[in-house]
Amino acid sequence: MGTGSTGRGMQGVDHEKAESEQKEKFHFWLSQIHIFFVTTFFAAYKHEQVVREKIKENQTGEAELEALRKIKDEELAKEDAKKQEEAAAEKAALETENGAVKEPEDSVIQLSPPPKEEAIVAPQPVITKVAAASKKKKK
Repeated sequence: MGTGSTGRGMQGVDHEKAESEQKEKFHFWLSQIHIFFVTTFFAAYKHEQVVREKIKENQTGEAELEALRKIKDEELAKEDAKKQEEAAAEKAALETENGAVKEPEDSVIQLSPPPKEEAIVAPQPVITKVAAASKKKKK
């Protein structure tokens, strides 16, 4: 029996070595997973959170800038409308001034045509005589 007990002792030692090797492999595997999560996964997760926060900040900043742009565009549109109104008012004022100046010119123009009519009437008898003479030659 003494030999049998020594055989079991050897198997027990081998079994303990196998269990300790499995435990070491398991602990090594756990440490590798721990390293992965701490160094790679969590760092990437933190980076993703930072990126998301920056995106939100950028979106709010862009929204504020867009609101400012709209306000500036509205102000520019109002200024353009005022300038157009002023230009229209100036144009109307110039037209009324030019209209007042044109009326005396019109009266001068109206006075000058009657002398022209008299001048045209005088040459007409000369033209009619020439026209009559040319008619005789044609016959």
